[in-house]
Amino acid sequence: MEDFILKYAKKTPNKIAIIFKEKKVTYYELNKQVNSIANYLNSKYKDIKAIGLYMDRSYEMLLGVLVSLRLNIPYVMLNYMAPESRNREIIEASKINFVLTYDNFIASANKIIKNTINISTLEIDYNTKDIFVNPIYGATAYIMFTSGTTGVPKGVKVSREALNFFITEYSKKIQLSCDDKVDYALSAVFTGSIPCYLPPLYKGGTLVIQPEGILSNPKLYVESIIAQNINYLKFTPTIFEIVLPYLINYKNHKLNIILSGEKLLRSKIKDFIGDVNWNVYNQYGFTECVAGLTSHLLNKEDADSSISKYVPVGKCFPGRKILLLNDKDQEIKNCNVVGKLYAGGAGLADGYINEDSNSSFMVIAGERFYNTGDLAMFDYNNNINIIGRSDSQVKVNGVRIELSEIESAIIEHQNISNAYVMFNEEQGKIFAYFISNKEKNIKEKEIFNYLKNKLPHYMIPSVIIALENFPQTDNGKVDWRKLPLKKTSSDNSIDIENLTEKEHIILELWEEVLKEKIYSIDEDFFESGGTSLQAYQILIKLNCNFGLNLSIDYIFKNRTIRAQALYLGDIEDSLEEIDEEF
Repeated sequence: MEDFILKYAKKTPNKIAIIFKEKKVTYYELNKQVNSIANYLNSKYKDIKAIGLYMDRSYEMLLGVLVSLRLNIPYVMLNYMAPESRNREIIEASKINFVLTYDNFIASANKIIKNTINISTLEIDYNTKDIFVNPIYGATAYIMFTSGTTGVPKGVKVSREALNFFITEYSKKIQLSCDDKVDYALSAVFTGSIPCYLPPLYKGGTLVIQPEGILSNPKLYVESIIAQNINYLKFTPTIFEIVLPYLINYKNHKLNIILSGEKLLRSKIKDFIGDVNWNVYNQYGFTECVAGLTSHLLNKEDADSSISKYVPVGKCFPGRKILLLNDKDQEIKNCNVVGKLYAGGAGLADGYINEDSNSSFMVIAGERFYNTGDLAMFDYNNNINIIGRSDSQVKVNGVRIELSEIESAIIEHQNISNAYVMFNEEQGKIFAYFISNKEKNIKEKEIFNYLKNKLPHYMIPSVIIALENFPQTDNGKVDWRKLPLKKTSSDNSIDIENLTEKEHIILELWEEVLKEKIYSIDEDFFESGGTSLQAYQILIKLNCNFGLNLSIDYIFKNRTIRAQALYLGDIEDSLEEIDEEF
């Protein structure tokens, strides 16, 4: 894998490589900083197995990735918002020697591992001599952790060859060049972010890293995109839906928009497709093939809902292969016949760490394939259409989740005898049901708080319901059709007259977004059935109502109406004090 930073540091040293907030870094300066950190680590540590990156989406995060690649040591993204226990599991599983972080996260990083290195305090000019460790064929570039079926996160090993293959073919598919500016606004801990931050640097272009929380103000975000002449954007369909009302004001602006991570509804594109100066790609992929397997450039026909509900994900990247098999494991070549989707060809991951069997990978007709778990079919244009799943894996807001991992976490509770978890596609919510042990009466709130310490926030069910038993089908399986979709509500209602003005405004916003009656201003937003997407919707409305620019952390840290109103009051008091000083 070619070191593209070193290449452009010599070829176009004064070209801007990265923009982050007010910082603009040339390829020469970037290479110098990568060398400095790499030389420091190389002199201080021996036999490094893996480097943990514990930070948000930032310039420092990119430095960590590029340093790891230069040293030929796998990097592992750690989710700073995940429970400490989960990060410790990942650190142990991937044999991380130390964690790179910076000022904002050093305190919390020290809680999960003893060996932490604060990039902010390292000497910029420690030793800027070019360093490059010749990689061994098949060396691992990074390990990306996803939800696992056994209740433990699963680490996917991706080789440098696979990463290089993907970056090369992806860049060709979307026609990326050195003259382009690419936006990076996705979470760093998911594989869907890799197409944002490595391809533009591979092509010698410019990467614009958006600060955390920018999407909570989509109007400001879109204005920033246009002002900086960014021409490549990547979203999940969910986030695109939030941004679109503001982006449509610039329909004549030349943009390339890549959508992936979720199925794209035809109904969501009918109002703009064919009327904009945009190239919109619907792509499909997963961690086991870096990030991309297929791509489809949208056209007017894709808005026709009479054909099917979802937009096709297109055809394979060059070098990739797709195989559809029926229940007898025979290949399907005809259109409109649903089968199990297998991915093969170049660029597959090496497998999973600490798993000898790697049963998801198999050899078919002499070639290695990955069982995606998806059900799909070819349409009459030979495009792949994703129909559904053959297992318990789902995607919620573009994040891959194994429902069985959530079930395992609930059953681990000492007072729970059984659990069942399902995903309601219409509502976009995860529902969890549990049965307490005899003579125990465990409340939903206790399970909710218990899961907060076990799972990342995006895996916590929107609705948790206690049952005495599960309804069953004739053959003894859980009859999910008979499971309730709502908790039994309290008869008590909020005394509106005793609410403050802020509490009243926030209450109305909650009920508007959740489409549910709220019975207490001390209800937890997520316990009330709120999803991550709805948290963003609440945030956007609050920022608009109060003229603020709060980040998504505001919702996660202030989960009740009372807490949110108090926080807003504190902000107003602070602003008044500043006004008085002047």
